[in-house]
Order: sequence, then structure tokens, then C-alpha cells
Amino acid sequence: MRPWPGGHDEQTLIDKYDNINWRSVVQILSVTWPQAHGPAVDPCYTATGRGVFRDYLSHIIILMETAGPGGRTAKGMAKKAVTGAKRPKMVVAEALARRILNGDYRPGSLLPPETELLAEFGVSRTCMREALQVLGAKGLVASRPRIGTSVTEPLYWNYLDADVLRWRQKLVSRDVLIPQLFAMRWLIEPEAASLAATNIDQASLAALQGSVLDMARGNGERTAATIEADVAFHRILLAASGNMLMSGFGAVVEEALRTSIWITSDPETSAPFALDMHIGVFEAVRDHNAAVAFRRMMSLLDVTADALGRAGYECSQPAYRAAERTKLPA
Repeated sequence: MRPWPGGHDEQTLIDKYDNINWRSVVQILSVTWPQAHGPAVDPCYTATGRGVFRDYLSHIIILMETAGPGGRTAKGMAKKAVTGAKRPKMVVAEALARRILNGDYRPGSLLPPETELLAEFGVSRTCMREALQVLGAKGLVASRPRIGTSVTEPLYWNYLDADVLRWRQKLVSRDVLIPQLFAMRWLIEPEAASLAATNIDQASLAALQGSVLDMARGNGERTAATIEADVAFHRILLAASGNMLMSGFGAVVEEALRTSIWITSDPETSAPFALDMHIGVFEAVRDHNAAVAFRRMMSLLDVTADALGRAGYECSQPAYRAAERTKLPA
């Protein structure tokens, strides 16, 4: 039986994931691991290698689980395994980012010397520098010649970046994170719907209608396809607002939406799929009625906020939105 990192063997993994075509998984790993990561990232002997391997293996498991009965052949999935796995620089970037976000590395402090980080993570100097560039692009660190790389003040951190949102989700209590995410939906989405009603073009309108039709194909049930259609609906509205900067909020809206869907999938707190309310927003946008689009989007958010409230997360509409709502037509 082949040994695996962490002391596992194939039988242990087969017992844990008995619905996976593990013969294909083993074939995928043997062919694509060297292509994706090369011999420099050893899955057995370096911390980064173990982390990358776990992420890589999880990625393959997800591919196999979603492939349907019997899975797919190794040949047919090899390319997806290579291109979808997390690269070493992102593993390092996430590890350092989490230390910054949870306060291990304080704002204003210097990161450990490069030699120390290289020894800890077992990666090349190029990989480490690329990881620091990733963090710099997100506003978490700044580098200065002959001084080093320091942690920036939180006011410079790009909290709306998709990676930063995902990293914070692993560190911050849901009681804090979920109301913060939903507050952004209250702030952004009614305005986006209103602006889309004024500015949407025919191509975006067709895409918006397509997302509604895709949601309808689930017969009111939440499936992988209808969830993706739901996410697309909300992101199309942002893009159709006429202000391309609105699309910059796409990651936070999507993260809030997916988190809400995950929580409200519990039968005790489930929210209706609200297909009719999505259709109502679409019709207001199609009819170029900005005020109605605004109000219908708030009604749609109400449904999810109520479900989140039943789950113990206070996400009800803020007072300023309630005041605006009384002045708008139904």
C-alpha cells in the first residue's frame, strides 16, 4: 500500500471517501503533481509541500465528487488538476496573510528576514518574492530597500479583495463576519439594481434574463447550477450599473451571497429560493424603472436577512435604508 504525506495510506483515504474513484485519483497524482509543482515542492519533507499537497489532493477529491457516477477518467481530468490546484506562492502568501490578519505580525512591524522565511517554508527565493508581491498588491505589506518588508496599517488593506475575504473567513467569527458581509449587500445592491435599470444595455439584459431562466430550471430547488445562476444574477447587476467601479464589489457580494446560501440551506433556517422576487427585480430593470428595481432588491434582501436572523445572525436592514424605502413606490 502506497504511503501518503501525514502517515495516511490509500486504504485510509478510500475508507474516508468511499464514493471516489481512487484509481483515477492515484493516476492523476502520479502524472500531474510533477507537472504542477515540480520536484522542488516535496509533499513529504517541507511544510509548504505538505500544505500544497493537501490543497492539491482536496482539489482532486472535489473534481471526482462532482464528476457524477463513476467519476471521470484520469486522462480527462489531468489538465483540470494541474490548472486548478493552488500554486506554492499562494500557499505562502496565505500563510503570511493569516498571520498579518490575526495580529501575529503587527502593523508597522517588519516581517522575518527572507532567509528565515525561506527556511521555514522550504521554497525558492523567487517563490517567496512572488508571494510578497501578492501581499503588496493587496495592501498588506510594503517593501523598502535596505529596510525590508513591513506590515502596513489596516486602513491600507484591501478587505474587498477576493483572497482577503476568503482568508478573513477562516479567522474571524461568523457572528462578526456575516453581518459585515450582509451590510455590504444592503449598501451596494439596491443602488446597483437602480442604476442597472437606468443604464443596462441589451447584451447585459439578455445575460440577466438568462440567469433568471437558469434559476427557474431548478424548479425552486437549490442546486449547484441554480446557485451559480443566482450568483451570476447579482454580479451582472453590478456590471450593468453603468459604473465599472461597481464591479469591484463583485467579490464581496458573491462571498456574502454564497455564505448566506450555505447558512440558509439548513432546514431549520431555510429561506425560499425567491425566484419570483428575482423575476420582479429583472422586470423592473427591463422596464427601466429605477425606483421599483431599488425597492424590489431591498425586498429580496429582506428574505435572506430574515433567514439569517433565524440562524442567529442579525442582518436586518439598516435604519437609513428603512427611511428610504418609505419614499419609494411598490
